[in-house]
Amino acid sequence: MVDRVEVVLGAHNVREIESSQVIRHSSQVIIHPGWNPSTLVNDVALIHLTAPVAFNSNISPIRLPSHSQLNNNFANSPATVSGWGLPSDSATAISPVLRFINQPVITNLICNLRFFGAIQSSHICTSGDGGRSTCSVSTKH
Repeated sequence: MVDRVEVVLGAHNVREIESSQVIRHSSQVIIHPGWNPSTLVNDVALIHLTAPVAFNSNISPIRLPSHSQLNNNFANSPATVSGWGLPSDSATAISPVLRFINQPVITNLICNLRFFGAIQSSHICTSGDGGRSTCSVSTKH
């Protein structure tokens, strides 16, 4: 259980202090009660910040599906995938810079064929065709 975290918003390079960064601390972290680290089901949490954050060109809310879209499988819809994850399978540290790529969403059936049945209905998968993923893209912003 995580009680408090430091949140860095507006960051591109997480190993440097940038003028675009805004740091906030949490007052509460609520991890989804159905989170399963083995299957990655319900990999989401709510973080209550101790102070509000103003949106700008570097800080904005994520776009979530509307209630009417929740039963959509999103197949063939465009998606932007981003993160500071491992830049390769052999990497020992996360990427210092935010990586992102635009990829089409694929069906969970196709995704399950690639991930041996581990994909649940709550997952959304993107195509990694041609080795394109957040691990193999430009780091320009």
